[in-house]
Amino acid sequence: MDFFATILAIGAILAVPMGIGLLVTARDDASDNALFCATSWCLGLVGFSAVHAGAATFGAPFQPVMIGLLVAAGAGWLLFFYVGDRKMPSREEGMTLGLLYALALATTYVFRYFVLSKYPFVDIFQEVHTFGSVYLFEDTGQLDLFSTDSYVPLRQSVYVALSIIGISPLQAFWIFPLPVLAVCTMAASGLAASLVQDRHQRFGLAALLLPTVSIVYLTNGSILSVLSIVLLARLLGPVVASPALAGWGQTARAFGLTLVVVAAGAIILRSGQASGLLVAMLAIATLVGLFPRSRRILQPLIVALLVFAGFALHRGSIVFLPCVLVAYACLCAFLAMARANTGSTARRLAGWCMLALAPAGLVLPVLAVLEQLGVLEVTQSLLAGFSAITSALLGYKMSAGSEIMLGTGPVIALIEIARDLGPAAGLSLGGASLLGIWLLVLGPDDDRSSARPLVMASWAWTCGMVLMIVISTGLPFAYRVNGLAIALLTVSACLFLFAMLERGSSVVSGRIVYYFACLSIGLALLFFLVFYQPAGVVPGDSAPYLRLAGPYLLATLAMAALCLGLALWRMPRAAAVALALVGASFALTSDRAGLTARLMTYSYGPAPEDLDAISFYSADELEVFAALKAQYGRWLVLSDPVTVSGARALGGGLAFFNYSNLDTLPEVSETYFRTVLDDLVAPPADEPIDDRIASSCVALAVAASSTPSVDIRQRIFRADEIYSSRALQAVANDDVIGEPVTESDVNAARIASQKILREGRVSARASPDGSQQISLSELNPRLRDYLLPSQPKHWPIILIVTARTLEWIRGHSELTNYFPPVDAIAPSTFLAPLGKQFPLVAQAGDRLFAFNLTCPFAK
Repeated sequence: MDFFATILAIGAILAVPMGIGLLVTARDDASDNALFCATSWCLGLVGFSAVHAGAATFGAPFQPVMIGLLVAAGAGWLLFFYVGDRKMPSREEGMTLGLLYALALATTYVFRYFVLSKYPFVDIFQEVHTFGSVYLFEDTGQLDLFSTDSYVPLRQSVYVALSIIGISPLQAFWIFPLPVLAVCTMAASGLAASLVQDRHQRFGLAALLLPTVSIVYLTNGSILSVLSIVLLARLLGPVVASPALAGWGQTARAFGLTLVVVAAGAIILRSGQASGLLVAMLAIATLVGLFPRSRRILQPLIVALLVFAGFALHRGSIVFLPCVLVAYACLCAFLAMARANTGSTARRLAGWCMLALAPAGLVLPVLAVLEQLGVLEVTQSLLAGFSAITSALLGYKMSAGSEIMLGTGPVIALIEIARDLGPAAGLSLGGASLLGIWLLVLGPDDDRSSARPLVMASWAWTCGMVLMIVISTGLPFAYRVNGLAIALLTVSACLFLFAMLERGSSVVSGRIVYYFACLSIGLALLFFLVFYQPAGVVPGDSAPYLRLAGPYLLATLAMAALCLGLALWRMPRAAAVALALVGASFALTSDRAGLTARLMTYSYGPAPEDLDAISFYSADELEVFAALKAQYGRWLVLSDPVTVSGARALGGGLAFFNYSNLDTLPEVSETYFRTVLDDLVAPPADEPIDDRIASSCVALAVAASSTPSVDIRQRIFRADEIYSSRALQAVANDDVIGEPVTESDVNAARIASQKILREGRVSARASPDGSQQISLSELNPRLRDYLLPSQPKHWPIILIVTARTLEWIRGHSELTNYFPPVDAIAPSTFLAPLGKQFPLVAQAGDRLFAFNLTCPFAK
């Protein structure tokens, strides 16, 4: 990567969204500077994407909109400096944030991008759709909205903007997390500042929160989790600073606000207008913020904007945002009860209830074991209930399709919680909280000096455990709230530790934080030696992953021990506490990374013994895709779904069919294209070659016409047709080259597709004059300029065959091995006849063959 372009990209990703956000937040009087910056950036980024989405809906070119947003960002910075009563983080705060940012890089980014990846090989997974949006922009100047469905095109807009300065999608994939981690650092610091006053304890809490709050796999859902932390910090700060604000009236208002948000979210998400409403709200808030006397309404307005931004980001906001608001309402209730001084009896009752939440959390492994043994059918029951909920809130039912099943059931929930939390963190954080409840909440009443920290710690434990219990039931994709639940449990453990530290003379030793760090390091080391060694307990197929992660696990454990050693070596107590918690953060990161490597067979399947990076494409494929892109520019790729994904993301190829995950596509499309590939690669011996070519070409043309993929649709239809209908009805509009497409044409193409599927094979349709050219008269006229080889817009159809392709043809619908195939193909068996008819345009040894299907189409 070019160093200058990389630095420019990182600065732009931070400065432009923050400048847009400053248009609203310039007069914000949030008490914490880091939280102020995180709020501005989150609002600016979602607003940036929402404006681009709205512009693309009406067919506006990307560049003029981008210029307008740059002007808006500059105006935001000018307003910020003109207002003058808000400062960026001070030098001391900057150093603190810098240290936390370095910790975030070490605990998240390094593991993902330097341990599990090796440029240019990385797990891009669903990013293949985002990468394709950059090629669409190169072709049409438009932004891809289909790949995000109803969400704002967050990554698409950023990747396209970076492509203007010469950064490829693959490079952007490595660069984008760097500025986002800076925002995660500010969000963690802001949450810690809203709960803790002492700056050293605040640093320690932020350090322990960072591995949970930091994100490196950037999706709309992960950005939503960061936005939720920012929203929680903004809600908690005023109440914690002034507990008098937290009365029963405020509690009732908070719960009422939760109901309003759920109802509003259901209406907004069902209408599909979340992005437009957010842009309108941002415009109104910008006008309001221009007036100096707007401060009184600016705080609730910013909270409302964060809620609207969540709705625009992801439909999961209907779960995330109410959870945050309920947590805020519960804190108001806890503080109100503390102010009421209900007595030791009520306090002890509350303590026993909190202790009872720990065994209640065992529902997760119990349900998982019962379902694995076949005693209970938990998953199907959950789907029925969840479908009823989504039907009421979002307007559509969730069916038991392959995608929804990937995130449903207690077994899935157990794996996801274990991977996000880690056993060492579960034991150490849970142990610290339970010890605090036993010694302080259920302890003597002689010292109430730390009453407020105890109330907040009890609140965090209760909310975190209730969330964990809900997640553990296995509701579809409920585990995506893991980050919020784990953050609350981390806050609970730290606040109990700080309270015990302050009352160490009468309850426990004043070195409780050191004991916690020792416990965390000891547990992480124990699990490393027993479970995270390639030769450990039942390594199975995990050995290659564990070998890959081994050096990182050792390095983080060594850093944990070093931090604890420095904390114990003649340091001031306050600084030593913070450093000990940093050591605990490194230890828990090591344990979490080890378990992640241990469970990678669940995500990726068996890995090759010489594994050096997690990626579904090989060096051979990367080279072939780049060569095809250089030779043809745009080309239609025909192969198995995983190879198609690589060709789309890395070579500018266009897919014939739509799909979501690498191996998840509609059953009809799967059957259809498997049949076409089977006819080309393994034809019956009694079928003439000319008939096979003709039938396969017709099948491809029919598919492209009757059910065009997103790649095809967005290039042959006008933007206003695509985004206004978002369906095949767009082909009924007037043709851009003058030939109208009637409804009968579309129906004829659909009937032809259904006939092919019903018969299980395609049949040749030669032209009436008996030549071997195939007539396209029944197909979509807009495709003719792209399918006819004689036209300048022609897209060649490239057939790519690998061992994975042959496996998919044989009926393996699911991805059995994530990694690129290394098996050689014997060309003499089935590829030699294919090579006689079609030119071989690319080859990688005996592992990959690419043919140009020169279909004999005629107008």
